[in-house]
Parts: sequence; C-alpha cells; structure tokens
Amino acid sequence: MPAAQLPQDELDARLAAADAVVVTGGEDVDPSFYGGDADDPHLGQTFPAADRAQVALVRQAVAGNTPLVGICRGMQLVNVALGGDLVQHLHEGGHVGDDPADSMVDHRVAVEPDSRLARALGATELDVRSSHHQAVGRVGTGLRVVARADDGTVEAVEHEEAPVWCVQWHPEDAGSRGTVLTDLLEAALAARRAS
Repeated sequence: MPAAQLPQDELDARLAAADAVVVTGGEDVDPSFYGGDADDPHLGQTFPAADRAQVALVRQAVAGNTPLVGICRGMQLVNVALGGDLVQHLHEGGHVGDDPADSMVDHRVAVEPDSRLARALGATELDVRSSHHQAVGRVGTGLRVVARADDGTVEAVEHEEAPVWCVQWHPEDAGSRGTVLTDLLEAALAARRAS
C-alpha cells in the first residue's frame, strides 16, 4: 500500500522499524508542490499521487529522525517536501547528455569540507555522473547546500539536525566511480544504530 494511503500509526510503525529511507531518481516533481509553472515547456512527465506520498514520507522521516538518502529526483523531492523550490529548467538543459542511449554526463563536484557528507564520503572533490535538467532552487527548511558543480548548480544538501543526505548525481549508475552509494548507505545505517 502506498505511504499516502497508510494510516498515520502504521506509517509511524513502518518508519520506526526501517533502517533508512531511500528516495531515488525518476520523473519531474509536479510543480504544484512548490509553486512552479505547470505550463513550463520543458516540464517532463509528473506523477502527483506518487509525489504526494513521497512528500508525506519525507516529512515523517525527518520528524521521526529516520535516516534518509535522496538521489537525483529524490534530492529535489526532499527539498520540496521541506518547503523549498526547484529551478524548473537549468540553462542549456543542465547536466543531461545528448546521447539518447546514455544521458549521463560526467562532471566535477566540490563538497563543503565541514559537511557531514564530506566526512561520510572521505572527499571534498568528486567526479560524478548526472542526468538532470532541474535542480534545487530555494533551499528547504533545515537543509544546507553542501556541494556544487563548477557551474554553481546545487549538487548536494544535508539536513542541519536530522540524518538526511541528498545528492543530485547518480552514484548507483553503472558508470559511476568510487563508493559514494555505499558510503551514503553506511552513514544512514550508522545514524540508525546511534539513535
């Protein structure tokens, strides 16, 4: 049963039993959730019912201190769930490749040295693979920007208090280098064990 259809007490129980929540990539977040333009010509496919369920899940996870990892659209959704908005279409199409068979683009990301993300990853500079035409705009309540691409695009956020780490790139992609996905999941599990 989708999270939005669960009674509150059952959602609470499932989150309490979960080691972590992972919100992954996908289609565009419906602009109605952040005051965006529904007529933007670059708007891709949206699934408002799924967005509604995931927004509720994110808010509950943050409120209950359940570790949460967001990837690409997952980061955007976390930002929107916490009151932020999105840049609906990045200049020149953003970080999306021209090859229909592989839309990933490799680029550099600088991570804030004093961030929990930098500690979890053991790095302040990374080569990453992205495929996104949208990005975090106004940052949601409790979140802080902890990584940017060379063009200034927000590439990672973390929560100031809750165990939440979100990246705009795709560490799960087969062409990704390094251990970012493993590092994020290990940080989430460590936060769960510490709670």
